[in-house]
Amino acid sequence: MTPTIESWNNNPLQVGPMYPLVGWEVAMTVACTAFCVSFIIWKFRTEGEKYRTQAARLRKSLSRSDSMAAGTANHQNADRDESTVT
Repeated sequence: MTPTIESWNNNPLQVGPMYPLVGWEVAMTVACTAFCVSFIIWKFRTEGEKYRTQAARLRKSLSRSDSMAAGTANHQNADRDESTVT
């Protein structure tokens, strides 16, 4: 493998670009940044939707178990009232 610069006594115009962001680097940086930002936005939206779905399912489950517990308590109170009446 031969080095790119064989001698430091050359004319920089003959060596070529020696600084960053020349050619495709700018376009690829913009493309990668756009991809990363769009991926993060997509991921936040899908994770948020998944979270909302699971939270709604959990709330529904908890409200159903609370109503069943309240129904059982009401049923037990009704049985006590009937036993004291007879």
